[in-house]
Amino acid sequence: MTRQNRWWLLAIVGVACLSAGAIGATLAYTSSDEPSSPPSTNTSNPSASTDGYDFGSADPIITTDHFNAEIRVTEKECFGEAGCNVAVRIEPFYTGTLDDLKKLDEPLTVTYEIVGSEQTHINNFTISSEEIRYDRMEHLRVPSEGTELSVKIIEVF
Repeated sequence: MTRQNRWWLLAIVGVACLSAGAIGATLAYTSSDEPSSPPSTNTSNPSASTDGYDFGSADPIITTDHFNAEIRVTEKECFGEAGCNVAVRIEPFYTGTLDDLKKLDEPLTVTYEIVGSEQTHINNFTISSEEIRYDRMEHLRVPSEGTELSVKIIEVF
């Protein structure tokens, strides 16, 4: 293979990687069980909390400390030094008491970040006394095959 052919091959692979990333991001956005919306904070209510659900008291009953999530890589396609495209599924769980969940009038939204991807990847899931709803699959890009991913719970509202 000539040097010029190698450059063309490298350019074609690069374009394919960018296309796959864009398609993956589009699929991740459109495959949600329910539409995602950015978290909002209420600055007009002094008892509102940004790290937990406010039941009308100064101390929220359910906070970010009551949630955790594991992450499972379901697909991985690597391109050497160019990094990898991965498909992941989070498995969120609630560590608080069921009594606190039963007090909810509406489901809570929990915002999380997947740590380790090349770009900031933030999403959310909802929880009620009966179920947790979240995206079945998310697509992102990581810098290398050995990149460790984790989930950080950011906000509950």
